[in-house]
Amino acid sequence: LTEEAERFRQGDFHDPAMIHGEDMAGLHELMMGADGLTIQYSDLENGGQLLYTTEDSALVTALHAWFDQQLADHGDHAQAQRPETDVSP
Repeated sequence: LTEEAERFRQGDFHDPAMIHGEDMAGLHELMMGADGLTIQYSDLENGGQLLYTTEDSALVTALHAWFDQQLADHGDHAQAQRPETDVSP
């Protein structure tokens, strides 16, 4: 997950594109706007997590669409958790 975070910071979303397709919701916006994202890895008791933050409302929308697509595709083993300070558009 730490390696994936580093790739995402560089705008490399190749892995999700290979799994979900090049037309995955939010993917193009995240690739083009990677400089406007902060992606932080942290350990969890049962694994790890990535926290995505941005002040760009278009990237917030893209992130939400991207995660919604992943949740739909991955089913029960995917977990959604948005911070309590969620500022959805």
